[in-house]
Amino acid sequence: MEGVRRAVQADLPRLLELYEALKLELSEYRGRWYEIDAWPEPADVALADAIAAPDVLVMVGTIDDFVVGYAVCETSATLPQADDPILGRIRDLFVEIDAREVSVGEALLSACIEWLRDEGCRSADICVLPGHRAAKNFCEENGFTARSLTMHARW
Repeated sequence: MEGVRRAVQADLPRLLELYEALKLELSEYRGRWYEIDAWPEPADVALADAIAAPDVLVMVGTIDDFVVGYAVCETSATLPQADDPILGRIRDLFVEIDAREVSVGEALLSACIEWLRDEGCRSADICVLPGHRAAKNFCEENGFTARSLTMHARW
């Protein structure tokens, strides 16, 4: 049976395994996720701090009480628009490939949105890399639309 719960420090080894799987998956796509949104090293310290932080939500998704996914969200910015004063950010959302298609991702996303609403957010962003069609489709199926594309040049 699928479920979600708030992460605890004892989940840290499994969270690190999932984070490594996320990094590996995203390395196959275009984009600069690792340079911008990866956790600072050492990642175990950064994730442990996130679990302990009162203004960050770290959730785990489970199947039969085994952790197969995780999500991290935070309130990130004040927007200039009066009708959207606080923007939520879903920083990480990852479910192991073999555990996808059974609603764990949807449950994690729903828990994040509920928490962000409780924190006063009226909107949220989630990053999807160019070419990651499955992630884009998942977000669109759950009510997200692109509000901007960030273009990047290196020299």
